[in-house]
Amino acid sequence: MIRNNFFILGFALLLLPTVFFTACNTTNENLATKSSSEYFALQNYFNTIIEEYEKEKTPLEKTIIYQNESQTQVINEANWAEELQLFTASDINKPAWRDAYSIDTVQKAKEKEVTYTAKKKDLKTQKMILRFSGNNLQHLTIQNRQKNVMYETLEDLNFQASPLQYSCEVYQKMLWFSPTTFTIKAQKTAP
Repeated sequence: MIRNNFFILGFALLLLPTVFFTACNTTNENLATKSSSEYFALQNYFNTIIEEYEKEKTPLEKTIIYQNESQTQVINEANWAEELQLFTASDINKPAWRDAYSIDTVQKAKEKEVTYTAKKKDLKTQKMILRFSGNNLQHLTIQNRQKNVMYETLEDLNFQASPLQYSCEVYQKMLWFSPTTFTIKAQKTAP
């Protein structure tokens, strides 16, 4: 009898986290579907590019500059999700940040520029500028900043849609170490 009670208690303790986390995930999915698309859906945009380029096995020419030394290589089967991760991680279209950014839009004929500026300094993505021709994104600039007592990181990200090329300039300062900077420049090459 006691052994059966321990078995039931053990089973319940194993089942409880599963039920709890499943319930939390369902809630987050519901929130995501109910969120307003007040901001540009950056994650969706890059997911489309990643899917297309990985399907086509689009090669990439990549240059990394670190401490005044540069190295260039051609990656024949690029992992586009990894290559564009800094951009996808900068997506601001999240329910918790619905009113966290001011929006400034300038329209000139078929050209449009949309600027999102963070209202608080503790948000990672401080500024995002999107330039469109018609409904097509042509250029994207992102300024990210993370700072705490141990480190500070500044990222200037630039993306051009056609022909696809991007650059990332990163400054890092860690406690007790000298600051470091590195730059990544990449462009799509013909298969």
